[in-house]
Amino acid sequence: MKYILSLILLWFSYLLPSQASIIWQKTYGGNGSEFLRGGVLPTSYGYVIAGDSDSDLTGNKSIQNYGIWLIGIDTVGEIIWQKGYCAPSSLWSFKPTGDNNYIICASTGSDTCSEKSKKSEKSDVWIIKINEQGDIIWENTIRANDNESSAQLIQANDRGYFLGITTNSSLGLDKIDSSRGLADLWILKLHSLGKIQWQRTIGGAAQDGLTSISESHDGFLVSGYSHSAVSGDKTANKLWRI
Repeated sequence: MKYILSLILLWFSYLLPSQASIIWQKTYGGNGSEFLRGGVLPTSYGYVIAGDSDSDLTGNKSIQNYGIWLIGIDTVGEIIWQKGYCAPSSLWSFKPTGDNNYIICASTGSDTCSEKSKKSEKSDVWIIKINEQGDIIWENTIRANDNESSAQLIQANDRGYFLGITTNSSLGLDKIDSSRGLADLWILKLHSLGKIQWQRTIGGAAQDGLTSISESHDGFLVSGYSHSAVSGDKTANKLWRI
């Protein structure tokens, strides 16, 4: 089955909220499948769309890559620029930063290439900061010795980042703690250039994982799921909030 990106902006009447009218709509895609992963964010010139693509140079895709596909469009949906990075990857999140740039959190298992400075071991986390035109400001791969199956990234008040990962990895490479069980929560604080400031592995004896991470007034809140009994860092058999 082929999937394409389709963007529709709706004009909602204040007087008749049930009668929305389409201002314009556009479809973006090639001969493969495209998925909207990171949403549509505003820019100074219009919008940037973040997704994944496995298409060749077909349709309105003008870059040759398999993975992250970013499209900059104007206010009526016309393509201004496109970006795709050299490493095969899958987008997890795409968010604005406090300095009017954007931060990408993605999964990759690729070797080094022109835009990726570290070789992945298995499935690792690739963090990329870009400007409004999709040009890379900096990038960093957070590596461990097994698979990282999901990740979420938010910006901290100090312009650094909190990164939460569901990991199957034990101690090694960037990970300094042993595993607690089959899968754990790996929580990292990154400084403003993406380097690790501190980290902690949290989990019980079985399989645990991350569902969300958010900042609070005095730190941050991590929520996860757990199939572990009371063991390791886990002290209750309930929804796990840390």
